[in-house]
Amino acid sequence: IVYVYGGYFGLGMGIILFAIYAIFSHLNIHEANANRNLTITLMTVISIVIFARAGVIRWLPSLIMMTGAIIGGYGAAQVARRMPMHIIRRAILVWAICLTALAFYRYL
Repeated sequence: IVYVYGGYFGLGMGIILFAIYAIFSHLNIHEANANRNLTITLMTVISIVIFARAGVIRWLPSLIMMTGAIIGGYGAAQVARRMPMHIIRRAILVWAICLTALAFYRYL
């Protein structure tokens, strides 16, 4: 269910996955993040194939956004490895609250 939601919309999917990993596994924050990145990448590739076959992708903006996401993701991973886990957890919580507030503001 999480991946169907993520393939179409995706807002906050990473936060949902962190919550699932915290409840149902013994992964530390870095292992959970690596697992989340791998599964979101697979979900994204599957979604791209489905949407590309339907002919609904605007390729130039998509490639620009993909480049930015790769650079930002790599940079954020480098920073996160150097930070204590409790700070990363708090940052994720703050980000989740901000995304939730934004979603309520825009979509309700």
